[in-house]
Amino acid sequence: MKKKLLLILIVALILIPLYFVFRKARISQDLIAPDLRESLNIVLLTIDTLRADHLECYGYDKVKTPHINRLAAEGTRFRDVISPTPLTLPAHSSIFTGTYPLFHGVRDNGGFYLDPKHVTLAEVLKEKGYQTGAFVGAFVLDSRWGVDQGFDYYFDNFDLTKYKKISLDSVQRRGDEVLGEARNWIGRNGQGKFFAWIHLYDPHTPYEPPEPYGTQYKGGPYSLYDGEIAYVDELIGGFLEFLRNQGLADKTLIILTGDHGESLGEHKESAHGFFVYDAAVRVPLIIHLPGGTASRGPEIGEQVKSTDIMPTLLDLVDADVPPAVQGQSLVPLLKGREGEAGAAAYSETFFPRYHYGWSELRSLRQGRFKFIDAPRPELYDVSIDPGELSNLINEKASLGHDMKRDLDGL
Repeated sequence: MKKKLLLILIVALILIPLYFVFRKARISQDLIAPDLRESLNIVLLTIDTLRADHLECYGYDKVKTPHINRLAAEGTRFRDVISPTPLTLPAHSSIFTGTYPLFHGVRDNGGFYLDPKHVTLAEVLKEKGYQTGAFVGAFVLDSRWGVDQGFDYYFDNFDLTKYKKISLDSVQRRGDEVLGEARNWIGRNGQGKFFAWIHLYDPHTPYEPPEPYGTQYKGGPYSLYDGEIAYVDELIGGFLEFLRNQGLADKTLIILTGDHGESLGEHKESAHGFFVYDAAVRVPLIIHLPGGTASRGPEIGEQVKSTDIMPTLLDLVDADVPPAVQGQSLVPLLKGREGEAGAAAYSETFFPRYHYGWSELRSLRQGRFKFIDAPRPELYDVSIDPGELSNLINEKASLGHDMKRDLDGL
């Protein structure tokens, strides 16, 4: 009897892990053709300072973005995607580690470094046999800040001698230069599978879109911001055409997202960094799988997070997700399993504290409601008040207390 029980236990110990391995492979294989899985290329496009509600495919009618529209129509667009911070370096650190700033420790631009102890998306993909290349448009993501971990080639190379005053915001390059280098690298490495991260900084201040967009979008105080977005859309269209001409489009997974948004005068903030309202932390996310739309359809309404991007990509290529990752794979949502995401999303900014001695801000966005832990606490029903103008903290004091408790629990 004991021998029989021991045999059953041994068989179970062997079969249970195999079940989860085969289950994971089956989920991903349904989304990506089996013959593509081992040769799948990945392109991650992060567009700096891109708020979700200034894209045409998110319902905005003051800008034309036909190429991003096509990506969204042929792929899956996530409606509510929350960045953990309205700052470039911490936000990208979260995208690449799948963890919050609370964990990876990068709380501001400059003066903070992504510690090598944190495992990045590029490191995992490199171990899985990918050639890895990064192409960044601003000094704030220079390799000196640690976000180059895992990349075979990291295109920063900023000529600081051209600038009389060095600042993280001012040292930047246009997107056509970034994409030119990306195309050159892909041309050299496109025979094997590759992971390319392309960072476009153009929507960031100053808003100076090249012609014809400077003229087409000349108008209100922030209309040139839309012009920058239209210019980026043109660049993306050219890059997608390049992939098609190289015969790579049908075997390349494309992810487009923003690192954070831009307030554009809302709440008396012209740019970003001070506040954690949705204008600054709600970003787009489009996942375009080879072969067309995922089974779930073109839009997913459950709330997701920038920290979910890393585990999603690793899940899609059957790579192991590092145990420290705090995001969750979106593959179940892509498969049509409603309700498997929608977890609370945390955001923070320490910019006011480090630069002005004011209070840092933290927020928790869950379901319809968003709580902001500020010197004067704020609570909003974002389903009916997307501009976060009507503070409900007095009307719904109990809910505010519960969300404050959950936020402190982090």
